[in-house]
Order: sequence, then structure tokens, then C-alpha cells
Amino acid sequence: MLAFAVVVLLGLAGLLGRLPGAALAAALAERIVCAATLGGACPADALTEAYGAEVAGLVAEHAPLIRYERGMSALPVDYRRCRADPAPCAGGAESGSIWHTRTGDPVTAFVHVVDCRPGAEAAARAGGYDCSGPRAGHLYLQYWLYYTASSTAEGSIPGLKEGIRLASAAVGHPSYHRDDWEWW
Repeated sequence: MLAFAVVVLLGLAGLLGRLPGAALAAALAERIVCAATLGGACPADALTEAYGAEVAGLVAEHAPLIRYERGMSALPVDYRRCRADPAPCAGGAESGSIWHTRTGDPVTAFVHVVDCRPGAEAAARAGGYDCSGPRAGHLYLQYWLYYTASSTAEGSIPGLKEGIRLASAAVGHPSYHRDDWEWW
């Protein structure tokens, strides 16, 4: 009986694939089927799929907290979706907890994990990482944030943005550049 219900729900999800809202309906049907089977084979979030539940939990636990400086509204975004300059797709509200840009794109942090702990070091070595010596036994979490541009200090003195940009470029240390990657 359960198998029949699964087939019916998946068939409906396929049929709904041609209607507005189909992706949501299919996702809900998949979750219902997953919950009904109680088989433990339900799809996980991207972090869990990539790194397993334990490491995904550590990645989430140690994720950087990003705070605005006065006058700042730029958010870290996915460079594959937002690289405009100026970037309306990377602008956020001026204060408060922010999870999405004004255009609805998610605030994004890229993660790189190297697991040199016992039981995982062979996979790390196979990925080209050195887990010998002092690196052995450690888990490395690296977070990358992409900003569409950097304008260091340009907002620090109201009304002098262009002057700061010109002066800094003239002395060989421009305050502005596109494609700014920050990492922890």
C-alpha cells in the first residue's frame, strides 16, 4: 500500500511539473513520501550532503557573524548570480538581521573543509591535501565571502567618496576594486 502511495505521489509531482508552483508541490510531495517511509534516506541540506551531519553542524556553528560598518549596505553574495557594478543584487537593508538582499538573493558564504582527523585523512589526501605532521588530527574550516566591489574608507568621510577614490589611486593604492573576496 505504501509503495502505491509513493508511486501516486511521485506521478502527481511529475504531472504538476507542468503547472505554476510545481517545484514547491514536488518538493512537498518528496518530503511527505520521505517522512512516510521512515527509511532514513531523505535528502539532506547541501552542507550535510557535502560533508556529513557532524561537519555540517560544525560549519554552521562556526560560521562568521557579519556586522555592518556605519554607512555600509553591501552583502556577500554568490558571484555566479551577482557580479554587477554597481550591484543592486548585493544591497541590503541598513540594519537588523539580514538573510537576503533587497532583490531576494540569499546572503552567501562559501565553505571549504579539509578534514585531517582520524578516519578522514585518506579522503583529504586523495583530494590533494597534506594531513601530515602538525596538520594531522585537525579539522579546517575556511569561509569565503564575495562582495561585488570594495570601496575601503570611501564612506568614512561623508561627501569625500570621489576625492578619496582619486587620491588613493594617484598614490598607487586604490580604495576601490571589483570582485572583493574576504576569507576567515
